[in-house]
Amino acid sequence: MSSNTTDRSTALDKVLPAVKAFAVGVILSAVLLFAFTGIAFFSKDPDSLTALLGYGALYISSAVMGIVAARLSGEKGVVSSVLSGVMMLVLLIFMSFLPVECTGDGVSPLVSMLMYAAVPGVAVVAGLLFGKRKPAKHRRRRRR
Repeated sequence: MSSNTTDRSTALDKVLPAVKAFAVGVILSAVLLFAFTGIAFFSKDPDSLTALLGYGALYISSAVMGIVAARLSGEKGVVSSVLSGVMMLVLLIFMSFLPVECTGDGVSPLVSMLMYAAVPGVAVVAGLLFGKRKPAKHRRRRRR
């Protein structure tokens, strides 16, 4: 009975930080897209910036998502970063099936899917590079 409980707790230790990081990534994506919309609005040719700023927001939020997942999960940072990146990828795939009329960004569907598939990789790399918490160094005070 105790091994079953241990399996559940280890699964939750991996999944819960990934879900929290995914929520942070989605919120950050929305904020960045609004900010980048303002940048594109005031440029001379906003259509040329649409794909660039959209992918920029996606990758920035994916990197932050990987860092948050790695920091929240501690030693299991890579697994949580991969899970959060895969959740973002699934969200992007589902969103691509929405019946929204768009003019297109000039990027072929294959290139677009390859750029979407790189999202979990960005999350993992960012989690590996910046996710580990360094233990605090406690200085011992001498008693006099």
